[in-house]
Amino acid sequence: MTKPYLISFKPSGNYYFGSSRSFAEGFCAQSLRFPTQLTLLGCIRRTILKQQGLLDDNLRYPQDRNGKTFKDLTGDANGNPALNGTADLGRIKRISQVFIARWADDENRIDDFLFPVPNDVCISHETLQLVNKCPAENSGWHCHNALDYASNAIKPNVFFSDRENKSRHAEYLGGKKFWNAYLKGNQPEYSTDCEIDKIIKKCSQTGIARENRKSVDNAYYIKRSFHLIKKHTFGIIVHLDDKILDNDDVMLGGERCLFRMKIIPIEDNCCSEAFSHPLINRFVNYSDQGDFSLFNPLKENPADMIKIVCLSPCIYTEPLTGLEHAMIGEPYKIRYLNMLKTKGQNLKSDTVLMLPTGSILYPDDKFKFDDTGYDMAKTIGYNFAFAIKKGR
Repeated sequence: MTKPYLISFKPSGNYYFGSSRSFAEGFCAQSLRFPTQLTLLGCIRRTILKQQGLLDDNLRYPQDRNGKTFKDLTGDANGNPALNGTADLGRIKRISQVFIARWADDENRIDDFLFPVPNDVCISHETLQLVNKCPAENSGWHCHNALDYASNAIKPNVFFSDRENKSRHAEYLGGKKFWNAYLKGNQPEYSTDCEIDKIIKKCSQTGIARENRKSVDNAYYIKRSFHLIKKHTFGIIVHLDDKILDNDDVMLGGERCLFRMKIIPIEDNCCSEAFSHPLINRFVNYSDQGDFSLFNPLKENPADMIKIVCLSPCIYTEPLTGLEHAMIGEPYKIRYLNMLKTKGQNLKSDTVLMLPTGSILYPDDKFKFDDTGYDMAKTIGYNFAFAIKKGR
């Protein structure tokens, strides 16, 4: 029987998660604040096999790559969310997007679950402002600072917002109180304890380039990493067939940073906040695939929606249509190598479209979101959005 578990990852010190943009600004290696779902999925699969004694002497690969045992436990699917194909992960049935768990003082109970806030939440003078879309004839500030969706705008410069001129997007982590207010369209309360820079601290150190395992003279760069403050860990909700995973010390990322991994049944007393948190409660429901499922195939009229909020990165195939307006920080494309080549074929380079976490879509009755074929993306926490409906 499939059951949900909370899996937490507590860093032992500073951590670094690289990405395709790590060296985007020359001699500065910039870490991601959060590990990706793909990183955590790889860690979980490897740890299951290690604990079952199914890895080789170097603890890197299954001893028998064609064996039925390891395929039954972790599947043999490529975990890349950008690849079409099977989503078979063995007894790992589904994982959620990454969040931060805030623990109580004794660290035996979770006080709250924190998520980055959407793009329509701004901050000004230590006050959170929920930016509302309004017709152009009303007074208000036009959406500046990359809040507009431009590449496929149907009605450019028609919609305005009540955003203050000097306000900025909130670098903020919303907990249960925030999301309860946000989902009802109410003004969320501000707390200095939830500013992202006060929870995920920046660190810098000098690195030296290496070639053939030797340092290169005068080849220096700055590595910008992070660390979590006390009583905070990364977390995901994982649906497993049987408890096939135990607590362990694990290495994450290309820098092999040490984390303490704990697995806790969601019904455990320390996770009691999960069922009253509006987002975690949805992840616990195995059948809840997010609200993009309402549009492919079409089940409800998109015009009945006030807005659609992307809670995780969202991969799609065709340019978005049927948008009155949107607030998207930076739509971007991901180029990747298709490693699933057959004998005699070259590696295939391909591109997918992706909406960043926090994007806001305002659909009209022609809205369409096509993520057909990306079953792996939906299985490992991508493509999860919620729709706020009219009359709610």
